[in-house]
Order: sequence, then C-alpha cells, then structure tokens
Amino acid sequence: FCADPWLYRHLASIPGVRSEPPPKLGMARIRLKIRGLLARSSVTFSMVRACLSMRAQRLPPSGGPWLVVYGHPSSDANGRDGYFGDLMLSMPQLHRILHVDCAPGRARELCKDGRTISLHGFGNPLYALSLCLRRWRLPASAVAGPDTWLIRRALETDNGFAGAAMIAWQVHCQRRWLAQHKPERVFWPWENHGWERTFCRDLRRAGIRSFGYQHSVVGDQWNLGPASNPDGAASLPDTIICNGDSGRRQLSGAGHSAERLTVGGTLRSLSPAMIPWESQAPVFVALPFDLEVAHQMVDACRQIAGRRFVVRKHPMTPLDFTATGNIAHADGPLSEQKVVAAVIYAATTVGLEAWMAGLPTIRFRPDGYIAIDILPNDVEVRAATAATLGDVLENAIDGGAETARDDGIFSPVDTRIWTGYADPDHSPSTAPEREETLP
Repeated sequence: FCADPWLYRHLASIPGVRSEPPPKLGMARIRLKIRGLLARSSVTFSMVRACLSMRAQRLPPSGGPWLVVYGHPSSDANGRDGYFGDLMLSMPQLHRILHVDCAPGRARELCKDGRTISLHGFGNPLYALSLCLRRWRLPASAVAGPDTWLIRRALETDNGFAGAAMIAWQVHCQRRWLAQHKPERVFWPWENHGWERTFCRDLRRAGIRSFGYQHSVVGDQWNLGPASNPDGAASLPDTIICNGDSGRRQLSGAGHSAERLTVGGTLRSLSPAMIPWESQAPVFVALPFDLEVAHQMVDACRQIAGRRFVVRKHPMTPLDFTATGNIAHADGPLSEQKVVAAVIYAATTVGLEAWMAGLPTIRFRPDGYIAIDILPNDVEVRAATAATLGDVLENAIDGGAETARDDGIFSPVDTRIWTGYADPDHSPSTAPEREETLP
C-alpha cells in the first residue's frame, strides 16, 4: 500500500512488481500548484516591502572585507555575530551584510552599528514583482530515466513552496551588491547551498577572494561534497576555513582538496558547558530547523508519562507549540540550563554539545523524514524513534552522566589565520593561490 501517487508509480515501474491502478495524480498536482502560487505571491509582496523599506540604509565605504550572514537571533549591533562570534570587535575593518532571510525590522536593529547593511536594500522592486513566477524548471533530459517519478515528485513538491523565489531574490540582491559595492574579500557561513554556489561563481568572475567558514556543520552531509555541485569545484569558495581538525578530515574525505582547506578554529561558543545532571530533572529537547521533524519530536515527548520536557525552539525557524502537561518552553539554550536529565536532538549541533558535556544524549529519528546525523564518525549516541523514545530515554538516564570531553573536535581560534585572510594586504602562508580559469 502506498498513498503517494508519484512514489506508487515509481514502485510500479520496477521490473517484476505487480500493481493495481495507481492513486490519482491530478488533484495532488493541482493542490501543489495552487499552494505554490499563493506562497510565491506572499513572498513577492513581502520582498517588495522589504526592498522599499531598506532603500534608505546608510552604506559604508566600498571595498574591504565583508561578512555575509543570516539574521541570527544572537547577533547584535555591538560587534557580536551569531556565526562569527566577536570577530568584528577584533577586526574593525570588517563590515557585515545580511542575507535576505533577515526581516527589515531585525535588519534595522543590527544596522545601528554603522557597519551592517541589508541585501534587501540592493534589490529592484520591479524584479521582486516577478518572484511569483519563479519556479524550478528542469530540462526533459534531467527528468528522464529510472527515477523519473521521484524527480517529478521532488520538482512538483518543492514548487508547492516559495524556495525558488527566495533563492532568486537572494541571488538578485547579492549580484547587485557586488556590482555596486565591490568588496575585496567575502566570508560567509558555508554550507554549499544553492545561493552559495551561484555566489562563488559570481565572486570568482569579479576577482573577489571568497572564504567559506565551516562554522558548526559536522557529520556526513552529502551536499557539502564537491560532487554535489554540477560544476564541481567551480562553485566552491577559494578557501574553506574549518572549525577544527575533525571538520577538515570530514571535508577532505568528501573530496575537497587539501589546498582549499585550512583550520581557523571555532568562533562560536561550542565548548562543553558544565551542566549539572540529575535523573529526575527535566529532559532538554533541542528542536531542528525542519518544522515537521520538530512537530514529531514534541508529539513524541507528550506521550511519555512521568517525565518533564523543556523544549528549545530552533532560533531560525521557531516551532509554534502549546506548553501544556509535561511540555514547557526552555528558558534558554542548553548552556544556560540549571540541571537536566538528558538531551534529545535531531539535526542540530546541540546534540554534539550535549555529548561533549557528558550528558545522556539521544538522537531522534523521525517517521518519513531524514534527520541528518550531524555527529562526527567517531562519536556515537543512542538513537530513538517516536515509538521507542520512552524506553531509550529511561535506559540513557539510568546510565547516568559522564565526564565532559571534546576529543579535539573544535579547535581554538587561530587569530593569525583570520587576520591574514581579512587583511587585503596580507595573506597567511596557508592561503591557496587564486584559480585563474574555471573547469
């Protein structure tokens, strides 16, 4: 039995499989088309407003080194950034520009430092009006083959949202910023997303040095490898600054050349926090970026009697849930908890922080979704589904806490690396030469 009309057709196309008539596809496609149009229309109006509201922002001088960052909640106008820590405090030549995910109100708060601006201010409102038409399109050759129904499913499902429109707006704004402001060097929290690949190509064409900071991403993630880029290394930064030797080893194993990788240390506070452990204390639940997985985690915790849970929303995509019964909102991140019995996480480095602190740690595995395992290959924790979470949790708590550890996963900040890369007149000896031609 399979209710998904695309997946049903894929399974039915396998040689030797007998099947009944497949579920109807027409209504599923119509619903996604309507949803996609509504989502893109909403984005269109939002980006027009954002563009117009940020047009009057005060611009710093052109050139120089820049940070391109998301609007992280822990960033402020006093020199601290949620991804690059206190780097702006120690390097006054640095400026910061905000990704289009940062709403104008939040951007205005951060722009009070006089060194931060928003990409929205570089967008053309007439271009923003076209975002309602921005959808993913693939050539027929890309859709053909044995996985055609799965590719169609991915294409039509994603077009039921506004991701393509938002990426198109980011690319549009960043290109206009590069043309107008002409930065000399650019740093950003590198994760090899679609907008970043375009960004790398545009920076290289403009002769601008690019540095991607592997800020906290660890574990086996397929999209971080150069093989996931249609043009391989051409869509990668000139230099990838890793947060430790563990990250460098993993990226090297994914296919990155040693010349492109260097270790700059972790600018984010990810050292083990001394958090007291008690078996009857609340269980800390760290929700991931994916809202569906977050929903499943909260629902699973509600079903476990005799345990109290404090739930920490993801800072970038906070889940709206009701705190009732055994579920309460966490009053801060894991490092600020007074006492915990265990930590449950999915696809967030909070799980690594908990393991480093020696706390009983459980990775939640959702039903019907993939929650990427962010842990390094040499780190193991218990895993549980919604059905097994209660038993796994009790076994983990019975085992008690262990001593804090870090195993060299994160390295201390190497100020020589950061200073050398941020200074246009000086580069450390570890910097690779610029690639003169593209593959």
